[in-house]
Amino acid sequence: MLAVLINRSLEGRDARTRRARHIAAVAQSAVLPRPPSRLGELRIAARYVPAEDEAMIGGDLYVVQDTPHGVRVMVGDVRGKGLGAVSAVCADLGAFRYAADEAEDLPGLVAALERALLREGDRRGGQDQDEGFTTALIAEFADDLGTVRVVNRGHPPPVLLDARGRATVLEPSEEAPPLGMSGLGTWSCPVDTFPFPPGATLICYTDGVTEARDESGVFYDASVRLPLLVQHRALVGCPASPAQILHLLIEDVGHHAGGRIQDDQALLALHRPPAPPLA
Repeated sequence: MLAVLINRSLEGRDARTRRARHIAAVAQSAVLPRPPSRLGELRIAARYVPAEDEAMIGGDLYVVQDTPHGVRVMVGDVRGKGLGAVSAVCADLGAFRYAADEAEDLPGLVAALERALLREGDRRGGQDQDEGFTTALIAEFADDLGTVRVVNRGHPPPVLLDARGRATVLEPSEEAPPLGMSGLGTWSCPVDTFPFPPGATLICYTDGVTEARDESGVFYDASVRLPLLVQHRALVGCPASPAQILHLLIEDVGHHAGGRIQDDQALLALHRPPAPPLA
């Protein structure tokens, strides 16, 4: 009889876990829908890795949008956890989707995001009003995909992989604070322009990747590891697609951290196809 009771208890717990994961998956798809796999010639892949299986979504975000000004992208990380962070994610995404179409340039887009976050802070009040902010990476691709313009607001810089798998970290020319801090002062909005050659892939991620540590406390370095991962694929005759690059990166981060997911991870890979061979 005891064995039967234990078995029923375990079955009930498993059923509750499955329901919780299903509800979380539905919530994630509603709050953070996966971007299209292709916009024009730009190939896109996205992954979200939660620190807690039941949570599925927290304060990390990504969004890709085709606009009158080119394809615009944001990857961000909201301060805090729980429902407050999800509320701020919704505010970020809503503001981006509107401003990405309307703003003529990236400084205008960033200014619209700042205003939206300040309004959200006013509504939430309390500590969130004073300390809420979002680290963000905002990028805009030229119509011909020849360049990518980037604004970095306190976020881990992205890595550009060229067609041969060599990595370049796209460091900002000037440090800027996270979004949502304009109530404490005013800052310039530096826009850096980088070449985006044929065959290149831009890898963007949140600090769940960069702050993953091994047993010795060493942080994960995507700029070192990514070339090794994609070059191994090329050597065995299977060049990695954007989705495969993210899969390899997530697995490698997990291996580095000993299987412990220490923070949520939001990742985007944006790929420009190589030039066609000369006839």
